[in-house]
Amino acid sequence: VNEEENRREDAEALAAAGLRIANSFPKTSLETAGMVRGYGAVLDARDAAEAIARDIEARTAQVIAAAKARGSERRFAYLIWRKPYMSVNRDTFASALLEQAGGHNVFGAAAERYPEVEIEALIAAAPERVFLCTEPFPFQQKHIDELSQATGLPASTFAIADGEYLSWHGSRTPRGVEYAAELLWNGLTSTADSGV
Repeated sequence: VNEEENRREDAEALAAAGLRIANSFPKTSLETAGMVRGYGAVLDARDAAEAIARDIEARTAQVIAAAKARGSERRFAYLIWRKPYMSVNRDTFASALLEQAGGHNVFGAAAERYPEVEIEALIAAAPERVFLCTEPFPFQQKHIDELSQATGLPASTFAIADGEYLSWHGSRTPRGVEYAAELLWNGLTSTADSGV
């Protein structure tokens, strides 16, 4: 179970029924490597888990080294919902992936993990990139057009971001580590079913 995605009462009911519960809540790629190793032990799949965990660690080290060598940060906002617009603070997995790649989350200091964001606040925060995540809200190209018009920011400021790479920790994390860096620095967008 995941502390954020699963209900406590469901986990407690499963435990009361005699099932062993494995709990996870990684907030960084390196915490994810540890989670994968833990699941590998629980599922008697240590070798496969170790390979994924080492891949996560190696790619993370490469991305962090590249960010340090670059010596600059790119200011970003990461939107996960529309009506109302919602973002993420720095205590989230998506923000951690983007920050280790050299990003600075303009809403990172928000008290709430998923703060509501008014258009005026987005403009005032002056992000260099605004990522529209494909989940939980399925942002599409039309939302880039809508936000560009509402904020006055160029459409090139916005990009659709594949939520599976930036939110689903585990076997997708090795690619997600690199994908975060590509979004920040190369302007690549999702090739998933994002409507673009």
